[in-house]
Amino acid sequence: MDAKNTIEANGIRISVPPGWRSRSLWLDPAGSRRVMEIANFDFSPQSDDDPPLELRVGEPDRITIMNGSDILVCIVPTEESAVDSDATLEISTSHFADASSPRRPRGRALAERTFALGSRRFDLSVTFGREAPTVATVDVVNGILSTLEIAR
Repeated sequence: MDAKNTIEANGIRISVPPGWRSRSLWLDPAGSRRVMEIANFDFSPQSDDDPPLELRVGEPDRITIMNGSDILVCIVPTEESAVDSDATLEISTSHFADASSPRRPRGRALAERTFALGSRRFDLSVTFGREAPTVATVDVVNGILSTLEIAR
């Protein structure tokens, strides 16, 4: 992948394609874990040192305002013991949430999996701005995921 930018947090690094945005935010007020976000759309203004913003009543979240071509990749450290055994970190049809899943945003597709990199474990979620992303769109995400490595 021809990437000019990287994002690093939680002991891992991943390349960010040109034209995409990235940030890492504190996941909890204690500041013990960071969520890495990579998207092909603008984020709400927020300092990387702040925890994710809580929405005010009636305010749309970033998933609600996504359009059909938008993609949001989130990587979060986890203590989860169950990890996908795939040798390659990618998403496939088996990782997509069923339309009846309460975790899947209405009108969107959601792929989720847990993976290990070295001794670290992570949750991956990818939200697509449409219900059925194209194979080419999934390939773009898998290209990004293929750059994930342990930070040195």
